[in-house]
Amino acid sequence: RDGGEVTVKCNDIEVLNFTPSDELCDKWADWRSYWGKEVTQVRFTKKVDKASKSWRTQIPPSDWIKAPKGRKFNLDLRSEPLEIFSNSKLGSGEQIRVLFYDSEKNLAGGVYISFTCPPRYMIP
Repeated sequence: RDGGEVTVKCNDIEVLNFTPSDELCDKWADWRSYWGKEVTQVRFTKKVDKASKSWRTQIPPSDWIKAPKGRKFNLDLRSEPLEIFSNSKLGSGEQIRVLFYDSEKNLAGGVYISFTCPPRYMIP
């Protein structure tokens, strides 16, 4: 996430590039109250996220770390893009659910990806 933009890649292929706007978020009038915040923490949800196995930063490159489900950890998504590893297969129904938080621990957006066939996503 860079500012409001969310980019998702699968096997180094960009599959989603989303920038919230009034036009795209017409059913969610207060989208700016989430997506206008600077992200300082990330949390993989504990009960629903069965697909995230590990994560690392792309810049600077880091080793893979087991996804800490249910607890927040510090990460500045503007300078440290998040990379998530999953071995879930299409059609499994498993999900990646990642939530973003600002420095005051307020919700600042997130990304949900469902390994359905075809795959689906939600930008809360």
